[in-house]
Amino acid sequence: MIGVAGAQGSGLVRAILNDANDGFVARVLTRDVGGAKAKEFARQGAEVVAVDVDNPESLKKAFEGATNTFG
Repeated sequence: MIGVAGAQGSGLVRAILNDANDGFVARVLTRDVGGAKAKEFARQGAEVVAVDVDNPESLKKAFEGATNTFG
């Protein structure tokens, strides 16, 4: 998921994390894995992955194994 700092993206991450029966894992893509939101999502169980949106290989690696995307 890209764009989790905003209301829509962060709300979706929280919904996925709060629904233990949906079978999904939230993967948060961020420039700064040390940022407050990234740390909070990691603490709640999300996968937090560093990504550079200007680097196609970085994005390819970050989306590896994903079945759905939001951004």
